[in-house]
Amino acid sequence: DDPRLLAMDAAWFADKSVLDIGCNSGRITRWIASTYKPWRIVGVDIDGRLIGNARKSLQKFAAKLERAETPTGQEDTTKDQTPIEQNVENAHEAKREQISANEESHNTDASNTNSEKQTQSTTEVVYQPDRQFPNNISFKTANFVSDDFVETQKYDTILCLSVSKWIHLNWGDEGLMKLFRKVFDLLNPGGIFVLEPQPWESYRKKHKITETIRKTFHAIKLRPEQFEEV
Repeated sequence: DDPRLLAMDAAWFADKSVLDIGCNSGRITRWIASTYKPWRIVGVDIDGRLIGNARKSLQKFAAKLERAETPTGQEDTTKDQTPIEQNVENAHEAKREQISANEESHNTDASNTNSEKQTQSTTEVVYQPDRQFPNNISFKTANFVSDDFVETQKYDTILCLSVSKWIHLNWGDEGLMKLFRKVFDLLNPGGIFVLEPQPWESYRKKHKITETIRKTFHAIKLRPEQFEEV
């Protein structure tokens, strides 16, 4: 029911690494994760309350999905586990299976050298998440334009939907340019930046919220219609 979703292309997200700046309660982030199946999507918002809501909604959605996928009459022994707990259990199970396989190989193959046996016995199995929804999505509270926000991972696609106005009103032209610079630095070569700027008239409607924002509003030189030229 969100018209912005109709403007999005699956090719921007499928099997890609995605960052959603200002994800709010995570509804669009979750929709992209479940529908377009990026291998990873991270939702970031400055409001910890909204991120808390996003995580709760994700848990409910994932639990509903899991119940729907459980065959009728088959007991779901992991229904009380979170996705993280399930990943941990899967990791342990994978390691137990590998150890069992190593022991069987050790007992049936007497021709192995001592060094080969030692290599087998010390083999480590690292469990990798399956990258399927809901294991491909996470949320965190952070101010993207703050100097305290440090991200070392690169992304194929970065979203910034209906957020630039608030960055602009709170941190002025400097804050907006910092947003653009950080996005550029975090994008992989050939990456996509999806920006939804709000019209200048919407700035006018909100510029009296606080005295600080009012002053920032009057100092703004860069208008939304100029963003493409930056």
